[in-house]
Amino acid sequence: MAESNSQRGIRLQWGKHGIQWITAPELSEDVERFLELESTSSLTSASLEVLAIIAYQEPVTRPHIDAIRGVNSESSLRTLLRHGMIEEIGRSEGPGRPILYATTADFLTHFGLSSVNELPPIPTDPGEEGSLDTQASEVEGED
Repeated sequence: MAESNSQRGIRLQWGKHGIQWITAPELSEDVERFLELESTSSLTSASLEVLAIIAYQEPVTRPHIDAIRGVNSESSLRTLLRHGMIEEIGRSEGPGRPILYATTADFLTHFGLSSVNELPPIPTDPGEEGSLDTQASEVEGED
């Protein structure tokens, strides 16, 4: 059924909270123009980077995100919270009890996912650009 609906303007999507009808993402500009809606604002590359970290490592704290990125992520987190892409889900047991962040059902819907398990895998081959080992050594300052 999913294959037969992939060519249609309206699709069924499975999400955290059940099934819903959605507009085909490739038709969003046409729908916005027809309904005379403002164009949806796009996220900055910094916000998308933070969103990717949260999606792959949720639940995650801001200090952990900052350590991966090497810069303060507070502004990006506020933007993602405002857009409903992430939510605060509790507090870590670590020092200072930092807030834990996770993605929302809106995030899944926006990116056409049923769960974060559908995200493409991150390369894990050591030395391969973008691999977890390369990222971890960059964060920890190892060579």
